[in-house]
Amino acid sequence: MFNAAWLRHSEFRAGALDALGAAPGLAAWGLMTGVAMMNSGLSTFEALLMGVTTTPEPQLAQQAFLAGNCGVTWVS
Repeated sequence: MFNAAWLRHSEFRAGALDALGAAPGLAAWGLMTGVAMMNSGLSTFEALLMGVTTTPEPQLAQQAFLAGNCGVTWVS
């Protein structure tokens, strides 16, 4: 679990600053996959659940199946 003492470690701060460089790209990717999921007919709950439980690549591969009403598929 999260420990507030980690915030005081210099290694944690350095890692957090390094990760900030990827944040704009991750935000754009999340927005794009979210819009694609909503446009393919998923509800907000389903899109959020898929976004939290899968990695981005299967999310995009799954969109074609969902848009074509192919039922439940497993892509990983």
